[in-house]
Amino acid sequence: MLSGLAITVNDETWCYDTLVSYIEDRAGCEVIDPFVVQTRADGIAIDLALAWTRGTAGQVEALVNCSSADGGHVDALYAALHHILSPRLPRMTPRVFRQRISRGLVGAFHLQLDDPRYGSPSKDWLTNPEVVPIVRGIVEPAFARHLDAVPALVDALVLDFERRVRVRPGHGRQREA
Repeated sequence: MLSGLAITVNDETWCYDTLVSYIEDRAGCEVIDPFVVQTRADGIAIDLALAWTRGTAGQVEALVNCSSADGGHVDALYAALHHILSPRLPRMTPRVFRQRISRGLVGAFHLQLDDPRYGSPSKDWLTNPEVVPIVRGIVEPAFARHLDAVPALVDALVLDFERRVRVRPGHGRQREA
């Protein structure tokens, strides 16, 4: 897994004991009650740390075998979050949910695969279809347990969603504040 991560750029090195310390550095503040998963299933190692901050900018860095890559594993992560949170939040499409839940979300998501397959020569898009159900199968129950352990997180997310959604006068439509 990624404990003891060290990143060197232009002779400058940053060291992190855990992914949580990495996302705290990225967020520029201490994160409270981060969601952390470190496990191995079906030949795939998963390291994940997520936390919400008061900021509006959000960034979840996705890595495969320590190289930056998006793809089905990231979609599966957001689908798992949507599945667990959607009964508690105003109704919205998965796309809108992803946009809104990403505000203030910082995280690092690393997969270690024996045989990664990519959708482009630059290896920036993972295409292994077997990863999606594995990620969802791990993240959904783990995130549900996390929310049970930290119920204030759900309250904060619901308040944030409600604060951002306003009714447009005269139109009866919702718009984001």
